[in-house]
Amino acid sequence: MGCKMTEDEKKGQKRLLIVLGAVILIDILTMLYYVVVLGTYAMFMGQLIRLLMMLVFMYFTYEGKTWAKTILTVLLGLGIARGLYSVYLSLSDPENILQIILLTAFYATIFYLLIWGKFITKYFNYQKKLNSTE
Repeated sequence: MGCKMTEDEKKGQKRLLIVLGAVILIDILTMLYYVVVLGTYAMFMGQLIRLLMMLVFMYFTYEGKTWAKTILTVLLGLGIARGLYSVYLSLSDPENILQIILLTAFYATIFYLLIWGKFITKYFNYQKKLNSTE
């Protein structure tokens, strides 16, 4: 633990925590929406398993594991693709289109930040350096 974080790396760490926390919050709110508003438990177990898997990938992403970051970005990319397809399907029935567009834009922003975010990238490089010295 001899490496001290620079200010940019600390910013990246904070931003990564915010990004991952936002994804967790959106997932929990989605689960609540299905149960409370729609009154359906049909998808609850699948959503719970998805949330638990995301938490595992997020933990290892935070620890600087490249494989976890790759899996997380692929899952977010699939979420974006699904969202775009859902927007296309909702064009004839625009009742939920705004929610779908917002959620897709949210996932696209997280995807962008994980791959190209300047400070988050600096934090990942710090974690790689730290992990290679252990």
